[in-house]
Amino acid sequence: MKFTFEGYRGLITLLKQNGYNICGYDNYSDNEKTAILRHDIDFSVEKALELASIEQEEGVSATYFVLLSTDFYNVNSRKTTEGLRTLINQGG
Repeated sequence: MKFTFEGYRGLITLLKQNGYNICGYDNYSDNEKTAILRHDIDFSVEKALELASIEQEEGVSATYFVLLSTDFYNVNSRKTTEGLRTLINQGG
């Protein structure tokens, strides 16, 4: 798999085609074949928003882990806070 946005979309499609239920940590045991989508936001909130947009289009959601202290973004900046609010509103 290529680590691109389209590659990620293809992974979601492949999981669905093979009967996997994409769920969260809270309900993974409700189904026999499950996949949990999770992401660490290490470098870019903007890239995480692109992933969340793909997930929204594909009708799935993921769990995002946000670094509170990093040299790459300031979690308290207006831009990052707005991005994280958007991410939450998209179901991430």
